[in-house]
Amino acid sequence: MKKIIIALLMIAGLGVSVTASADDAPTGVLPGQVIDNTAMCTLLTEGVTLTLSKNVRAAYNCATVDNSIRIATCHAAGSIKATSMQCAIVGYDATGKPIYNNTGCQGQTPTDVYQIASARVYETMSKGGSAAPADLGHTCTADPTDAPIMTP
Repeated sequence: MKKIIIALLMIAGLGVSVTASADDAPTGVLPGQVIDNTAMCTLLTEGVTLTLSKNVRAAYNCATVDNSIRIATCHAAGSIKATSMQCAIVGYDATGKPIYNNTGCQGQTPTDVYQIASARVYETMSKGGSAAPADLGHTCTADPTDAPIMTP
């Protein structure tokens, strides 16, 4: 789990440049794969290699619409037990409005909670916020390109 959080924070902390990009789509990442700063993600100032633990799947989206890099990870053997989770800000949109780890948390305070009914996905983005769990909506059998944070 520490490797997941370190990878998320490392990418979230990278500087971004204002450049147009053609990808703007959620993309799965293989362990050790280099995400280059040309064709794959022009928002990166340099290429990044993710180190993923065994059975961890990851996805990213270089969203030029709001100049953000969005990251999601999940674990194939992760918990699917329904549970309450605390609302958390995972980033900010183009207007500066907070983006929470659950759409039901929008406009709420971070002390509010919501229910996760399936596998957890950990999300973060380069525009502030923190890495926080969200409901993936299914088990983690593939890269979490459909995680809630992936679409700006």
